Amino acid sequence: MSSMERGLSGSWAPGDGPITGPRRSVAAAAAFFRMGWLTAMSYPMSFAVSQATTVVPIVVYYFISRLVVPSHGVGGDYFTFIVIGVASQRLLTGGLAGLGDEMETSIREGRLETLLIQPVDWKLLPLGLAEWPIAWGLINAIVLVAISVPLGAHYRVTGLSGVVLIGVLGMGATLAVGVIASSIKVLAKRTDPLLTVYGLAAAILSGAFYPLTLLPPGVRTLSWLVPDTYVISGARHLLMLNGGETAGPGPWTAVIVLAGFDLVAIPVGLWLFGRALEYGRTVGVLAGY
Repeated sequence: MSSMERGLSGSWAPGDGPITGPRRSVAAAAAFFRMGWLTAMSYPMSFAVSQATTVVPIVVYYFISRLVVPSHGVGGDYFTFIVIGVASQRLLTGGLAGLGDEMETSIREGRLETLLIQPVDWKLLPLGLAEWPIAWGLINAIVLVAISVPLGAHYRVTGLSGVVLIGVLGMGATLAVGVIASSIKVLAKRTDPLLTVYGLAAAILSGAFYPLTLLPPGVRTLSWLVPDTYVISGARHLLMLNGGETAGPGPWTAVIVLAGFDLVAIPVGLWLFGRALEYGRTVGVLAGY
């Protein structure tokens, strides 16, 4: 029995009928999470190496920060500035690349058809598949921040509640982008170029490694179109001791823009995913990967 089958079998049995109501929704969510956990634990060496790779960048950024003279827009503390940027990217990657990876694995291993016969609305499959990648991204972000504290990073604990809200909205935004990319993958079999372009744009425009003021004016305007910009900037304003001196949108702007983006992009993305599966079934391209 595959890890996916073991994960789903604990929550539903044939003949139970479609999953409806809060209890079945929770059971389905728990099954998808367990499926991701079992898959990750099936490769313990890979799991351990991925944990180790979380530590290395922080050590590198620590030594780089000792060479960099804090300039305008970083709040006087470049190490904390870049840690928040990198941790935010780790968090947001779960809903974006994580969902793409799960779809890629499901298609490559021939598990997509098995998922489609489960008693879960097709439009909600991306939410289930993204559970473990999002949780893994959250764990990575927390570990990364925890390691940075003994190395000299300073945070304001009072801003944590606001950061949680911005983080949730940000994960919803990048998940919506990932769902749209997955909709394309169902029919075209490839989404890597789309996700790669978005990832590069986010890395350059979001200001994860440098203040937005260093970007040329024309390019800086484009940064306001990337959800990552609002998450990273809002988190810096709330967590850094001199967060008000950092460049970029403030917390309230981040909450309003991300909430508006989620309200539009998430329903549209889920609808497109459902339509892509329906169309793929009609023309017969869901199988035969």
